[in-house]
Amino acid sequence: MVGVSMAAFAAVSVWAFADLGSDTRFLSLWLPMGLIGGASFGAALTALSTAAARSLPPQQFASGVGMTTTARQLGGSLGVAATASVLAAHGVAGPQAYRDVFLTCGLVAAVAALAGLAMARTLVKES
Repeated sequence: MVGVSMAAFAAVSVWAFADLGSDTRFLSLWLPMGLIGGASFGAALTALSTAAARSLPPQQFASGVGMTTTARQLGGSLGVAATASVLAAHGVAGPQAYRDVFLTCGLVAAVAALAGLAMARTLVKES
């Protein structure tokens, strides 16, 4: 689930990279990207949180869920900082700066998708 969800998010990011221009196209670009990207990212986060919680013994459940949530929040903060760094590297944030941000997000999501697929294969082999 995580690998497929992150692959979909990567595809949306690359779509934004390839199709982003200076014109505003809410219905043909931003709405579909937001729906697909948001649903896929949300599905990945839900699957990761569920997998982490289910792998813990009952006495470690609360601390494990807390650690998972902390790691997710830290990752989100680092993602925002990385996005801001890419935008700042361009000086004036025009369409090319945002294309680079979406390409960077797509590459990171592709790596996450590969990691998720590798983890799924490992779990299948172990069971």
